[in-house]
Parts: sequence; C-alpha cells; structure tokens
Amino acid sequence: MINMQNRAFAYGDGVFETCKVRGGVVPWWPRHLVRLRKGCDVLGIAWESVAAVLDDGRDATLRDHPEANWLKLIVARASTGRGYKRVTDNAELFWTAGTATPWAERLAIVGFVKNPNINVQLAGIKHLNRLPEVLASDAADPANGIEILTTDSSNRVVCASSSNVFAVIGGRILTPRIDAVGVRGVMRDWVCEVEDVQVRALSQGLLSMASECFLTNAIRGIVSVDRIEGRRLSESTPVADGLRTRLGQTVWA
Repeated sequence: MINMQNRAFAYGDGVFETCKVRGGVVPWWPRHLVRLRKGCDVLGIAWESVAAVLDDGRDATLRDHPEANWLKLIVARASTGRGYKRVTDNAELFWTAGTATPWAERLAIVGFVKNPNINVQLAGIKHLNRLPEVLASDAADPANGIEILTTDSSNRVVCASSSNVFAVIGGRILTPRIDAVGVRGVMRDWVCEVEDVQVRALSQGLLSMASECFLTNAIRGIVSVDRIEGRRLSESTPVADGLRTRLGQTVWA
C-alpha cells in the first residue's frame, strides 16, 4: 500500500529514469546516473542516500524480471508528513521492470501541443511532474505510427511525447534547445556527441523545411519520421540510418 504521505505520490517530489535493458545489462547506465544525479542535485535530494543502494536495487530487479527490456527507477524524497516544505534530503527508491511495446518503424507527426510546464530550474531533468506529457500522449500512439510534438510558450518545438527531436535542414542536423522545458534524453546526448549537431531554437516553420526528421528514445532507439502534418518526407534517411548502424555496433552491440 502506498503511504499517502509519500512525496512522489503527493507532490511529484522526485526524479526517475527509464533504462534500456539488453541481455540483463543496462547499456546506458552511466549516462542515466549522470542525469539522475543532476536531478537529485536540483531537487536537493542527497545523492549519497541514493548511490549507496543503486547497484543492488538494479541487479535485484533485473534478476526478478529476466525477460525485461526496460528498467525504471523512481527516486522520491523520503516521506515527512504534511506540507510542501522540504524537511529532509533523504530518498526512497522504487524499482520496476518489464517489456516495452515496439514502436512502428516510421512515425507520422500529426500535430503540436503546447507544454505549459516552463521552469528553467527543472528543464532537462526527469522530474516526476509529467502531466503535460500525459496530456500530449493522448494524441500520440507510436506503436501505430502516430506521434505528437510539444512546443514551448513561443511555439518552438521542444520534444515529442516521450522522445527528443532531430531534423536535417540544409545538410545540417538540428535539435531543439532544452533550456526552459523538456527532457535531455540520454540518446539525445549520444547523438550530439557522435554527430555535428546544432542545438538551437527550432520553430515549426523551420521544421517544415526538414529533408529528414527522426526521434530518439533510450528504449526504442532512433525512429525516422515520414510525415509532418501531412507533408511526406523523403524515404531516404541517411543520417538516421547511419546512427542506427553505429548504435547497433557500439552501445547496443
């Protein structure tokens, strides 16, 4: 039974990571830890109380779910009674694992939804306040090839419902800045490291000029977009194809 004073349940006071699992191993684990620690630092959760039990919790969960291809960790501030005020920096950890439904091989962007959760201090981390993504996901169905993009208050593209966005425009690879809202995905970071990516504001008008567009997600990988609001993109996706090959030969080998 959930403690009604649990701060993750009551206030979303915590962070989480959802990780890819391959053969009982989490290939992105070090990258997830970097983002997890940053999230804990932003929220004022003591990293020492988390790090001391991470590996044991991960290994025990994977032993209990040998078929899993994803692992999720929630780090919540320890329950302390009523009120918003943070009176402890200790944490409670919750683990789960399972098997994800694959996405379609190609996705169609069918529209844009504004994400009102603007907060520079929280931008980039995977905090538990994800209601804008919940609402955006009502219009998305990646398993059947349907996706939605979220925008900031100035209608600039931020993310998809659960992934990051890349566009190839004029031979350059672009991805939106994540400086006011959205999540900096571990797969996004990897793409920015292995390719010459320009991180910049990405308007809907600029996106409409893309010759190639793809979405990245730590569990589903790199998925190409074939339509943006009815405009069909080229079937040739050399950038995404090259990244998928490199991913399969290195990180997911």
